[in-house]
Amino acid sequence: MNTDIFAALRAPTLPLELIPLIFSYSAKRDQMQMLLGCRTWHTLLIENLYARIRIVNEKRLDMLFKTLVVRPERFSWIKSFELGNGPRPADEDDRRCGPLAVAQLHTVLLMTHLEQITFTLHTQKSHHEDKYTFGWNRGRMFFGFPEFELDEYGLGEDSLRSLLKTLSWRYANETVHVDSKQLPPIALPHFPCLMKVTGNADDLINDRFWRVPAVTRLQVHASYEFHEHDARELFSDLPETICSLDVEFWGVPLVLPKWSNRMPIRVLRYLIPLLTVTNAMATAWEAELMHYNGGGVLEIVANGSVKTATGYEAAMVGLVRIAERSKKFHDVCLRWIPIHYNDSGSIRYDQGWSYAD
Repeated sequence: MNTDIFAALRAPTLPLELIPLIFSYSAKRDQMQMLLGCRTWHTLLIENLYARIRIVNEKRLDMLFKTLVVRPERFSWIKSFELGNGPRPADEDDRRCGPLAVAQLHTVLLMTHLEQITFTLHTQKSHHEDKYTFGWNRGRMFFGFPEFELDEYGLGEDSLRSLLKTLSWRYANETVHVDSKQLPPIALPHFPCLMKVTGNADDLINDRFWRVPAVTRLQVHASYEFHEHDARELFSDLPETICSLDVEFWGVPLVLPKWSNRMPIRVLRYLIPLLTVTNAMATAWEAELMHYNGGGVLEIVANGSVKTATGYEAAMVGLVRIAERSKKFHDVCLRWIPIHYNDSGSIRYDQGWSYAD
């Protein structure tokens, strides 16, 4: 009798539940080959193929949707969905999705409960590679900045608006962070669990969706056109629950929220990329501090790339010393980070300042 056979029979076997997890690290093409191994493997691995879906054109979306209609239970298998139409080649017409594809996308949004969904739509203008990205990722709803009109991104303006609306309402109750470079042109729903907001100052002034008691963290990107009256309007009634406030100031006199509750754990990070402090501005900063009663830690974040510019370092140190003398904060500090500019003129923060964390 061959003892090796009995030894093999007594050897521990791999739990079937682990096989899909192990095979999920394989390339999708390899997983499709594994499905053909036997019926057991097919049963174990078929769900893996639907866990992460990436669609690059209308034809593939239609193929997926026809399968889901026949086997609707597979809607629940999808955990991650990505759609990208790709940039338009110079020798091709617009790659615009038709009404059927748009209806299919709405159905996927409504019939699934996704952990992550990303739409990356390239402009259909020739010789341009701008893209508009938006989606939802485990509690974070994000909207990019469209350089062109919405009609230029392959879905048509009305279709894109309706898709944005379906996405925002579908995941409103689970969203804890709205991260927007520019809010979409739709009426946003109420976000009952919202705790963190990242946005453009102009959007935050004009749209009050984020002024809810649960918000504890606010990050504001201010443009060159952000003036003092805009800052005062934005800060006029900030929720007193906010314990983390990050703001960029571009030459605007520093403005503080009108809080009356002192909170030691509160952190205010004020980024000042370029500023020359005059006597008048220093006086205004002293007056602003007199009316602040929110406590916490003030962190002046300065541009390390221009630290040697005439008067810049002294100006930053001066702001810190004025804040220290006011005794309105539990602590005041100065931090330098490198700031650079992209080819498009937008700012790139290499470290220490992020709107997506």
